[in-house]
Amino acid sequence: MSAPDEATTNYEDLIDNFMTGHRFIKEELHQEDMPHISWQIDSFGVSNGFARLARDLGFDAMFYSRLDFDQKAEMIKNGEYNKVWRPAVENFGAQKDIMTLVLK
Repeated sequence: MSAPDEATTNYEDLIDNFMTGHRFIKEELHQEDMPHISWQIDSFGVSNGFARLARDLGFDAMFYSRLDFDQKAEMIKNGEYNKVWRPAVENFGAQKDIMTLVLK
């Protein structure tokens, strides 16, 4: 399931997007089990708020491709394409950890 641009979308719109996606999966694909991995296709920013929301909605991991160029170069250089994203303390910290995988 893809998400909109987290850098500018308000929290309520993100929730609506998840609800629309879940409804589509249930009604059109006749699946009761919801996905556990979020795939963010060409998003312009990933926020702590999104990471926490994804965790709250039952996602165990998320893929994304856009991040700071220097950070991405460093990850590629070190062969590290995944990390545990821990939202800020005010967003429940370690209780909301989510595995993130960066696409090359």
